[in-house]
Amino acid sequence: MESNMISLNEVATQSGFGRLVGISQPAVNEKVSDGLLPVNGTYQQWLNIYCERLREEAAGRSGEDQVCLTRERARLTKGQADKVERENAIENELKRDVSVLTEVLAQMSTKIAGKLEAIPVRIKREAGDVPREALEIIEQVIVDVRNIAYSIELDWESFDEMEEAARVGEEGTGIPESAGTVAHVSVGG
Repeated sequence: MESNMISLNEVATQSGFGRLVGISQPAVNEKVSDGLLPVNGTYQQWLNIYCERLREEAAGRSGEDQVCLTRERARLTKGQADKVERENAIENELKRDVSVLTEVLAQMSTKIAGKLEAIPVRIKREAGDVPREALEIIEQVIVDVRNIAYSIELDWESFDEMEEAARVGEEGTGIPESAGTVAHVSVGG
């Protein structure tokens, strides 16, 4: 009768180790070929190495699994960095746009204010005999118009909504529905 007992101090055979741990002989051969199990190692050595490898795999520290996990983490980190970079570029572009818009509006306001202030003088000069009350009414209308222009407040929530719609459009399926709309302004007075 053949004994099924294995002495852990004997030099291991691939088929014997496979039966001991429940894997095929070709799987053991692969581990020996890959250098994971030493040639001419004992059953005890192979069993210790094999169990340690199983523990590492279970803990997520094994070779290929760890490499895959590291690659995935690097991919996610790069994706997050790219997203932050895009958001920063958009924010910087918006800041530049606001700066240019502010400068343009300031120049336009100066020109318009100059033209508005010249109206009563021009009427007096070109129309000659205009009653003082009429000129005062014109001057008051000009003051009212200038006050309205100075009291305009931008509705930043509308800008935020447009920006969010633009982001959804970039990330989603196309151009947002609100593309081309203008933010609301409220006029005091």
